[in-house]
Amino acid sequence: MVTQTVAAEIGSAFTFAECTINTNVVRYRIPDAFCHRLSGKRVAIVDDTINAGSTTRVPHAELMSCGRHPVAIGSLPLLGNIALPFFAEEGLPVERIARCPTISGSRLAALRREPTAQ
Repeated sequence: MVTQTVAAEIGSAFTFAECTINTNVVRYRIPDAFCHRLSGKRVAIVDDTINAGSTTRVPHAELMSCGRHPVAIGSLPLLGNIALPFFAEEGLPVERIARCPTISGSRLAALRREPTAQ
């Protein structure tokens, strides 16, 4: 939904990567019909939230296999720094609305146990 909204807002075409799960392996694949529509286009990968970057790395690899070279990464929040080295290696600028520090698993568990104010 976020990617469609961004595409509509900037007057750009929209495509997606299909998610399939087979024997506990999650795969993202750009449908062939969309891969051909991207010919000669500059492509940005937009994800609603980026944490470790796996949901942006896989579409990146898919686009590269289609012969398309992404030019930017977009996200609402960017959580932590884990994905940044990959984006830097690929020369991809990252646009985001917010950046949040990484929260460790133990701190996240503690936050879930803390009572909320009513």
